[in-house]
Amino acid sequence: MNDLFPIGQPVSEPETVLTQHLGSQGATILKLAERGVDYLPGFLVAISNLYEDFEKVVSIILEQGLPGIEKSVRPNSTENRPPLDLLISLLPDVAIEANPEEVIPGEIPARLRKGIRGLVDTYRSDLLNQALPAAVLIQYLPDSHKNKSCTTGCFLNRDPLSGKLLLSEQLDPHCDPGADGITRLQESAAILESWYLDIRQIDFIIDGGRIWVTGQSAGSMSVQARLKLLTDLFNQGGISDKTYINTLSPEALSTLFYPRTDPAATADLKSIKGGVAGSPGAGTGKVYFSPEKLKAAYWQAKSENKDPNLILLKESTHADDLEAIRLSQGVITSRGGYTSHAPIVARHLGKPSLIYHGVEHFENHINIEGQLIQEGQNLTIDIQPGAPPILFIGTADIQSASHDSTDLNTLLEQSRLHCHPTQVRANADTAQEARLALQYRASGIGLCRTEHLLMDDEILETLQSLIINEDAQQKSLLLSKLDTFLSNAFLELFRIMDGQPLAIRLLDAPLHEFFVNPAMPKLFKNRLKQVNPMLGLRGCRLGISMPELYDMQVHAILTAALEAHLKEKISVHPDILIPFAISHREISVIKKGEAMAEHASGGIESVIREAVKSAGLETLPFELRIGAVIETPAAALSTAAMVHQAEIISFGTNDLTQLTLGLSRDDIGSMVQTYEELNIWEEDPFQSLAEPVKHLIEHSVRSGKAVRPDLEIGMCGEAGTSREVIRFAVQLGIDYISCAARSVPMVILAAAQIQIREQDR
Repeated sequence: MNDLFPIGQPVSEPETVLTQHLGSQGATILKLAERGVDYLPGFLVAISNLYEDFEKVVSIILEQGLPGIEKSVRPNSTENRPPLDLLISLLPDVAIEANPEEVIPGEIPARLRKGIRGLVDTYRSDLLNQALPAAVLIQYLPDSHKNKSCTTGCFLNRDPLSGKLLLSEQLDPHCDPGADGITRLQESAAILESWYLDIRQIDFIIDGGRIWVTGQSAGSMSVQARLKLLTDLFNQGGISDKTYINTLSPEALSTLFYPRTDPAATADLKSIKGGVAGSPGAGTGKVYFSPEKLKAAYWQAKSENKDPNLILLKESTHADDLEAIRLSQGVITSRGGYTSHAPIVARHLGKPSLIYHGVEHFENHINIEGQLIQEGQNLTIDIQPGAPPILFIGTADIQSASHDSTDLNTLLEQSRLHCHPTQVRANADTAQEARLALQYRASGIGLCRTEHLLMDDEILETLQSLIINEDAQQKSLLLSKLDTFLSNAFLELFRIMDGQPLAIRLLDAPLHEFFVNPAMPKLFKNRLKQVNPMLGLRGCRLGISMPELYDMQVHAILTAALEAHLKEKISVHPDILIPFAISHREISVIKKGEAMAEHASGGIESVIREAVKSAGLETLPFELRIGAVIETPAAALSTAAMVHQAEIISFGTNDLTQLTLGLSRDDIGSMVQTYEELNIWEEDPFQSLAEPVKHLIEHSVRSGKAVRPDLEIGMCGEAGTSREVIRFAVQLGIDYISCAARSVPMVILAAAQIQIREQDR
């Protein structure tokens, strides 16, 4: 180990050795100077060397170190000029909060010796320090008071909001370093950026026409600015693809996609912090306590050309509230949790959602933490990733989400290359969501929910009429109308997803969700009365009881796929998912059909044969796979039998968690804090996966693969956005994770980071 390390000269010792002796600060200065950062001339000495033989090392400093600085500053001087002023500093790693430093005037070697001794004593004053590496830094210090040609300034290479490179106009106008000086500062800034992977503010001094770096520190910057910086470094070859992917966290990236309140606009507003963040973003508007009033207020405001911004607030939302949530700027509920109805819908629609359990509901007002809020009063929601949700009483300006699509696309494309074998797909039911999924580089649609397509008011009435109608001719007409509607919707999705997989789940929702109107026909009430409809006539049970519904959906899928493939030359990859099965017999009945007294159905395979025949073909011109959604413990435990019939499986983790743990995701919200405080569980099991649910998934995957090695496996629940769940899926070899379209970028980045760590193990 050398006694002195001149700044800027090549160092033979590896960085790890330097760090062990000089600390990370000292090692970093040497390495950065060696790469071209124009630090003030000087040298470093390990404090351990001074501690072991103080006089010897000080002699070396006086005899070798100081002449070296003199030569760097005055390379051609032969005059007898006064010694240089010096700055000495202690560079500790951890224990000393402020780095002691002292200016030593020239011609006073005794003061230099005393100053160094003081730094050594400071280091030794705490026993903790003696286990930590540290260094003394001695540098030339130009004196601007003595030399009029000596001036100081500050340089920032990039705009802290956008990350774009800046030019000379951003410098202190009282200290212009000139064109050559700017070039040198830009070169130093580029070296610092590639080392620290963030924007650096450079303090510099001009002395006799020469520029020296006197210090540098992290500059404040937005996530967008950091993404721009990282992308520039990657494109220039300054960092590897793995460094590029691993530097920005998914949580930080997520802040680019959601609007937020303007801090200046909320400074004087009363606020309530807390609650459960259901869906990120910000929204403001007049609050209404029922979907009917909100919809009426919205359309009235539109007709009168007034502000249509509204907030929906109610205990909980249901299927018939979809339109009100869509028209609102945000939704607040007082029941439920992260995976209850309102947050799930809000995430898919890009609306902020807050669950606040302390709301007291009255006829025309509510009470939140002592704040009385009247219907029609203005509220503002602000929910940002990693921060407590805030509810403001009043109106605030909303700052739109913004990101540079070029930089984002570069990051996502590189991340996708590292996601394999686990892909990231999107849960998308509409053309808008499908386009957004592709924009965010999703590898297809992992879950398209048919029931969400049928929630449009007009088509919902058709479905209701079909279910309660007894007339065969009328039922045929209604089925035809639904078939046409769904076929057009699926065709648009195939067009958008050209070449990408599209997994369509057949009707899964309980029938009562299609009859939420209090004026439900008495006939329906009598025929399908259920005490617990969530565990009753839903999913494949609906397809078995009313096979015409599933036959119609499959026919619509095939009609759309054949038209897209044959007429529009679109590459289609449809998958049909049968939901809520508990037995391989259910899959078999739905696929092959079954004759019964009430009805006879040839099953999905019969519909496929008829569609092929109608198209004048002998076989389907594309692959159509039929699979099952694993949503029940019974399905997870009997996957080996199911995959004789199912070519793919996808885990619906929301229902699987509910049925495994005996918990309702809509009612769990009030329990989460208590259960976490009592250490019954560490976090909401609907945001992650509880161990029993993991065990079921593991059993399902292994038993299914044992029977069908080429079995494709997906995961489409809300828990798929959790880093721990993504890691679990990657390690288990699940083929794809499907999440809300707006969550795709964050899941792609998280999956890539996890895959890189797994590969580097």
